[in-house]
Amino acid sequence: MMRRGWARLAAAALLIPAMASAARAEDYTINAILSLTGNGAFLAGGQKKVLELEAGIANAQGGVGGRNVRFIFHDDQSSAQVAV
Repeated sequence: MMRRGWARLAAAALLIPAMASAARAEDYTINAILSLTGNGAFLAGGQKKVLELEAGIANAQGGVGGRNVRFIFHDDQSSAQVAV
């Protein structure tokens, strides 16, 4: 009887992480438009690094609503017409 209890406990311990990862929806994606090329590129490099660091910090603390944060970077080529 005692072995069955331990076996059930071990099975539950193995299933809990699987259920937690299944409950985690896909990443929380945030689109970021930066001037990665062109005249404003000297600013965007630092901005991109800061956003990546912030995502790493947020993900280390559990993300947003249990979802990992991920930035998708888009280049506006330092042009307002491209950014729109």
